[in-house]
Amino acid sequence: VLVTGNIGRERAASLSAVVATGLGLEAKLGSPPNLRSMAAASTNNKSQEEEEEEEGYPTVLKPSQPVEIRALNPIEGDPNSATLVTYQFGVPKIEDRLNLAMLGAFMDRPVFEALRTERQLGYVVFGYVAPHGSIVEVRVLVQGFRESPDIVEGLAEEVLHNLTLQIENMSADELRARRHALRVELEQPPVTLGQVSGQYWGQLWNGEYCFDKKARQLAALEAIENSPEANSPKEMVEAWKQALYGMPDGDSTIVRKVVVKLFGEGAAQSSSPSSSTTSAAKTAITLIDGDAGADGEVKLKDAEYWPHTFFCE
Repeated sequence: VLVTGNIGRERAASLSAVVATGLGLEAKLGSPPNLRSMAAASTNNKSQEEEEEEEGYPTVLKPSQPVEIRALNPIEGDPNSATLVTYQFGVPKIEDRLNLAMLGAFMDRPVFEALRTERQLGYVVFGYVAPHGSIVEVRVLVQGFRESPDIVEGLAEEVLHNLTLQIENMSADELRARRHALRVELEQPPVTLGQVSGQYWGQLWNGEYCFDKKARQLAALEAIENSPEANSPKEMVEAWKQALYGMPDGDSTIVRKVVVKLFGEGAAQSSSPSSSTTSAAKTAITLIDGDAGADGEVKLKDAEYWPHTFFCE
């Protein structure tokens, strides 16, 4: 139950109790999960994944090597396939969110033009940046019957890597225009009841608790505008490369990539796990439809999961 407006804490608690009683639930009013005492958490031997599942948060895989999931379209006779190529950026800070938001707006059109307009791969083609739990991901989604997901993955990867040069060559005028567009978006006040409650409920639901995030983003955007590097795409390039090319981890660089392939009826399947040309993709962990059981557990036995923590700075 979310209560906003000119209703005090005590009255909100009593309202919640009435609703909970009616639904046969236990009403709780206390500190948010990620602000609770660490001492209490240290008294049990549960894993990070188990604790976050109990709190109701989704656990997000943090792969040490690319992961590929292959499944058949469950709709009998449907020739349509779907391919989702995902690169994990990681947990973003406030400035990272700004750069990733502008990158998401930038990549949408060229991905659509390359994969939908030019190659006619499907009637659904999206290139975008999206949150997933506490992290942010760069994604390409293609749905259609023109090519097999094994082919689509390679083409999507090619388009994303080709965008790197365009980002590096982004002009000062385009940078200013993109920052202005982002500022206008961030300055838009909530105009509906759903938007008003949503700005609080979203923070409570996912455990972020960064209620002044928009104000912090606007302040960071202002700082970028007044910095000596305002005309340089350097920070956007670094954010893009962190997602696509990975970050140093000891003596190696880890690309955190997850690909989901849904094969329509009649879609050709490659004999190799991935048609991608990168060496990282060739060593991908492959989960085939049905591997969610024992085989899948073995393949992901030592897998890590992203912590459900957020940066509000």
